[in-house]
Amino acid sequence: MNSISFVARTSLPVPAIGRTAAIHDGYRPIDSWLKNPWNSRSYGNKAREGAASIADFLQAAERTRANASSFLSTSILKTRQAVSSSLSASDDGRSAVGSAKDGASLQSYRVKVSQVAEAQQNVGSSLNPAGQTTLRSGMNQFAIESGGRKSSIKVDIRETDTNEGALTKIRDAINGSSAGVKAAIQKDKDSGALRLELTGVQSGKDNKFTIEDESGDIVAKSGVSAIANQATDAKYSVNGGEVRSSATNEIVLEKDKVTAKLIKPDAAGSSGTMIDVRPDVQRIVGAVKSLVDGYNETLDRLKDAGQLFGSSTKRSLDQAIGQSGSLADVVIQRGADGKLKLDEKKLSDRLQGDYNRTDSALTNFAKKLELSVGKFSEASVGSLVNDNEQRLQPFSVYSSALQQKLRYPLTGLLVDQLF
Repeated sequence: MNSISFVARTSLPVPAIGRTAAIHDGYRPIDSWLKNPWNSRSYGNKAREGAASIADFLQAAERTRANASSFLSTSILKTRQAVSSSLSASDDGRSAVGSAKDGASLQSYRVKVSQVAEAQQNVGSSLNPAGQTTLRSGMNQFAIESGGRKSSIKVDIRETDTNEGALTKIRDAINGSSAGVKAAIQKDKDSGALRLELTGVQSGKDNKFTIEDESGDIVAKSGVSAIANQATDAKYSVNGGEVRSSATNEIVLEKDKVTAKLIKPDAAGSSGTMIDVRPDVQRIVGAVKSLVDGYNETLDRLKDAGQLFGSSTKRSLDQAIGQSGSLADVVIQRGADGKLKLDEKKLSDRLQGDYNRTDSALTNFAKKLELSVGKFSEASVGSLVNDNEQRLQPFSVYSSALQQKLRYPLTGLLVDQLF
């Protein structure tokens, strides 16, 4: 949208009215009541410039209104971040890392980890990959039981299979089942020997598993029944409370809002990890700066329009700011030129030190801004402009004097004559 036309041209041509128009039924010659003191071409350029300035202002105002509306509807002030820091005197790293969703309570949690949750892991015997397998040839069957569920798995071993080939068959058969165990073949980097490794899909002591032969000797000869790591629950405390247990290392600190991932046990003498849920200062400051920039742009476009707008338009824009006391609450100050300036550092400090008051002040500011600039898109252009501005006088003539003198449809007639 490059300009706003004050009066649209007619969709159907309007009969031309000459300077000697016949006088009948109340019609009078145009020269008797309307004179055009301006050169049509030069004045047309001025009028178009004025329309463009008005359009620029209204577009800037609409962008600012939409930005303020988005600021309120997306609850940008409720965005959160979780900052995790170690309380260990030896600075051996965090034992947990927090995560917060928008709307979470602003709170601190001291998490101390005594044990992390682990899945059971079994590791088989070392085998020469190129050696001939000693497993019984033919169809072998073994069972894996986990969480009260038993799965039987069959593997066809051939006499010609190497150890690597046989282990590959076993691995693929386990991974293709729903036994709740994942299989992998580990290779020793020095000797090149291979071992079959089984790991529970889920951690926690209730998810331990057993494996045994049902027919054949796969489990016995591969040595994969040997437990390398027991399945364990995580053990931790929050804010010095009682020790809690969890089958996983993902724990809940605030329902549906704040979680923490346990990484490792705290060292002896450590006080744990502090997880602080804070406002997402960077995002909030950026959003407030966008509001301030939008207001300043709208004000610039109003100034560019000069005297095209009435004083009431400027007053409506000023209403978005309110009293200076409210500006101080959100560290937004108005300069001598009328523009707003945001002190980003002070706002950051206020968000972390006096969040509730700052939240309220910023919300009120956005609401006032949305309401004030929203009036411009709802009002007619005629109610916003200054009727005394020379560039707009023909439009006043068009809507008043011409309305009284002619019975023809009026839309666009004067504009057709001028341009």
